[in-house]
Amino acid sequence: MIMNVKYRKLSESIYGTGYVWMLEKQFEYYHNHKHHCISVSNATLGIWASLSVLGLNEGDKVIVAPFSFGGTIAGVIQINPTIIFGDFDRISLSLSPESVRELLQKYSGVKAVIDVDFLGLPSRSKEISEICREHNVMYILDCANSFGTLNSGYPSGYFADISIYSLNSQKNLKGGEGGLICTRHKDIYKEIVMTYLHPDRQRKEYPVNNGLNQFSLNLRIHPLAAYMACKNFNKVLKKIDQKQRKILKNFPFLKAYYGDSIPNFNYILVNKKKVEIIQSSRDIEYLQFDLTGYYLPGDPKLLTTDVNIISHVEQRALQNLQILHIV
Repeated sequence: MIMNVKYRKLSESIYGTGYVWMLEKQFEYYHNHKHHCISVSNATLGIWASLSVLGLNEGDKVIVAPFSFGGTIAGVIQINPTIIFGDFDRISLSLSPESVRELLQKYSGVKAVIDVDFLGLPSRSKEISEICREHNVMYILDCANSFGTLNSGYPSGYFADISIYSLNSQKNLKGGEGGLICTRHKDIYKEIVMTYLHPDRQRKEYPVNNGLNQFSLNLRIHPLAAYMACKNFNKVLKKIDQKQRKILKNFPFLKAYYGDSIPNFNYILVNKKKVEIIQSSRDIEYLQFDLTGYYLPGDPKLLTTDVNIISHVEQRALQNLQILHIV
């Protein structure tokens, strides 16, 4: 999916104009215009801001995925609800829909479910979003690692009530720093704008004589980060799409395995017997992996289709990855 949003030269970044405006429009287009998108200073604060406008109080409950970077729950801890860690799905390593349903039936007062596309793998967000709607619970998806990932044929955050993307230097779409909040709910979008963005942007989007929040926390993205991400948006999507097509063409067993929920293939090493998840090249040294027989899936000359996938993450990798695991 390649965007075709024309740059409209307006004025300064505090108004949410220029490349800030264009980046947000690109993400709205990316979500088939089903979401309202707000650029912020980083994804961790994006999760916190999204939760804070939901009106959570001490004693309310939030269900959270057990495997992720700590930033996924850092904002939750600041708000201080009761945190319930759900069980994980053995394929996606994100929340299990069965676990979410069981916990929502077991506990009252659950206000939100926070899931994650773990290392860019597509979560089971379509199923979980339906379960959350049945129970009138907000579904928030951490998409920090999954720009370019497809979930049931749609962008990774498509099914969530709120999805959060990261633009830091380790992500596919790089802005140096920054993040995006994308939500299906216009009232949540307005609340975030009025609570956390500059009063000049508030006035631009909701022109009123009074009612502006002069004490907003100004979580706006740096204009240079918006410029960098905006300029590379289409190039990155095209590159990911080409990589996905190449991998699935050469290794059709992966297509049968993933179906129409296709990862961006950033963190997968393959050998002839298993597929394993590596968070980054730095972790290869950290985990002290013997890489004999392991290859990146993007090089078809080094792989054959007789790979027998037994697990995304074998035991030693799961124990040693720098991830949050609280039970």
